[in-house]
Amino acid sequence: MALFHGSHPATTPVHRPAGRWGRLTVRPSGSGVNTRSVLAAYRAHLGHRLRTVGRERLGRRRTVLGAPLLVIALVVASCGGGGGRDTLKGKREVAIAFVGAKTGANQTFGLNFRDGARLAIEDENQGSGDLTVRLREFDTAGEVTQARAVSSQFIGDRSVVGVVGPPFTGETNGLVRDLQQAGLVMIGASAVDKDLPSAPASRTVYHRIVADLDIQASGIAEYLSSIERATSVAYVHDGSDYGKQLAVNTEMQTARRGVRTATMEAIDPRSSDLSAAVNTIRVSGADTVFYGGLFTEAALLQRKLTEQGANVRLVSGEGALDPSLVDATRAGISQAVSTQGVRLACACNLPLESSTGALREFFNEYRQKMGREPGPYSAEGYDAAKILIRGIKAGGENREALLRFVEEQLGRYEGISKSIEFEPDGTLKARTFVVYEVRSGRITELRTLTLGSSTGTTTTTGAGSTTSTTRRPPTTRRPTTSTTLPTTSTTETTTDTPTTPP
Repeated sequence: MALFHGSHPATTPVHRPAGRWGRLTVRPSGSGVNTRSVLAAYRAHLGHRLRTVGRERLGRRRTVLGAPLLVIALVVASCGGGGGRDTLKGKREVAIAFVGAKTGANQTFGLNFRDGARLAIEDENQGSGDLTVRLREFDTAGEVTQARAVSSQFIGDRSVVGVVGPPFTGETNGLVRDLQQAGLVMIGASAVDKDLPSAPASRTVYHRIVADLDIQASGIAEYLSSIERATSVAYVHDGSDYGKQLAVNTEMQTARRGVRTATMEAIDPRSSDLSAAVNTIRVSGADTVFYGGLFTEAALLQRKLTEQGANVRLVSGEGALDPSLVDATRAGISQAVSTQGVRLACACNLPLESSTGALREFFNEYRQKMGREPGPYSAEGYDAAKILIRGIKAGGENREALLRFVEEQLGRYEGISKSIEFEPDGTLKARTFVVYEVRSGRITELRTLTLGSSTGTTTTTGAGSTTSTTRRPPTTRRPTTSTTLPTTSTTETTTDTPTTPP
């Protein structure tokens, strides 16, 4: 929009004399209206006109000027004003909320997930359609209290029709009841506590696209016993809910497969002194160490084991799957550390430079646009946003319709990270996870395992993005309380290296 001497290139200002004060003609343009610019330009015009008349006309002028100002207010109001349809462009606009940690100690996983979703939305908005999807970000710092503090901002914003995240179990537990009451569908990844789907508050809105910790523990146990062929395993965890639960569950599952438990140790992640745990491991007779915790302590543990001459293989889970593991400086460790041969298991699909197909294309685009390599859950964040976008384009431009799409109409979605199909309780049907190895200073994919389940065994790859005709149960689903674990497994072998400890 231009007003007299406005500078908008898409319009031609028109000024037709009409008596002493002139006539204001406003023509809409193809872009948005800057209200401040409009009013500033009109005030400048008024100043010019005021200098041309005498003070004796001031009283009448105040009366006359009300009409043009009213016209401007009405035009600006019709051109602006929040979400929904842009009346000038004919564009529809809806929003997806990212809810998760952008700051704090565990921001890495939140930022990975957010940036994957951001890339999916950018890709969608590059098209020529009449739909614009916005990503609105709400920082929880990974804390329950902060998640609750910001919840009213996205729950109360009716333009937000779906949520990607939250990444962590605690904040998800703190929000899911309010999300359910608001009918706001969520798709998360790394909140993998097995009890989340069985909470009554999460009856229909809760969905996640990775396996829970019990299933991950079962997969790691299968790897340790059948692939790694460990005979004695020492378990170490950082005392956190995630780390302890993963270590304890993995120990139980591995012991059932006949592998000896050498020891179970807890470390303080705030301390660099791991001597007690390392000494216990050295004399325990363990040939393998499993660590439940994050990458910083995993790198420190590996260094201490190497320094003490412990001839063991270090295996860890998704929390340690980060490029920082092989970068001693970024991990906060002053001395160089060799992580050669460390094995990392994750239900996520980490895009790597060595990846192929759609996952490699995602790796290249992510690195180019984000300025860094994707991390754990970057690809899952992309897929979560793409599922919501698919539902929005299918008519789910309000919360009720989008929830109904995810619950009843999605079927099976072939994402870049995996084949995604939800169980009635919102968990993932696929039981696939990937084992990675640190080799020559880089994380490389070693092996993909698919656990058998009641739904059968499935091998998945990240090819295109299609949807099957399979339909989910209606939105009256009830939470699944069974924790039965898969009992069979198959393996898909890629390149492997000898299983003897480094």
